[in-house]
Amino acid sequence: MVELSKGRQKDIKRHYNVSTLRLGDMIAGSYTCDPAWIISSYRIMGLNAKENTVTATVEYEVLGKFGKRSETGCATEFIAQDVKMLKEQLKFQYSTGKNGMQWVRGTAWYVEDPPQPKISCGAMLRLCKQKVEEFEAIAKRMRKEGKPVLSNITHGIETYEKKVSVLQKLATKETRDPQPQPGP
Repeated sequence: MVELSKGRQKDIKRHYNVSTLRLGDMIAGSYTCDPAWIISSYRIMGLNAKENTVTATVEYEVLGKFGKRSETGCATEFIAQDVKMLKEQLKFQYSTGKNGMQWVRGTAWYVEDPPQPKISCGAMLRLCKQKVEEFEAIAKRMRKEGKPVLSNITHGIETYEKKVSVLQKLATKETRDPQPQPGP
């Protein structure tokens, strides 16, 4: 679960020029086109707990990321990275679900100011294949009904097929060149 700090909420509200913006809208709106880092592994380097907060230091092995090439685009282009390892600190806050956040159901730890998304190559590959199947099913239904296939459907198919191709190559490289594991 996530929550944005007051400063980050203010920045987003200013960026989108709105006075009221729900947390779910912030996540959906501001995270839709952010870069998505593709990782092969992660390792928790340390935890620091104080009462209802925890700071976790996490190290990620980076394969690359999907990013956007322009302000109007979404994260569709694969960008190879010189960065092979990425380290960041995540702040977690414990909630009892009784602090006015309707989206929290019961007790939970949530990430404060979530960083750019990181996703494993395999999980991203499964997601993209699923999206291709969904778009192709829509296109098939439209053809069956004698309707022209909308350009956003064909664009969706092309976009996700491109991602699948890139991710399959990354997955093959990852299994062919496994990273050395630290010794005991």
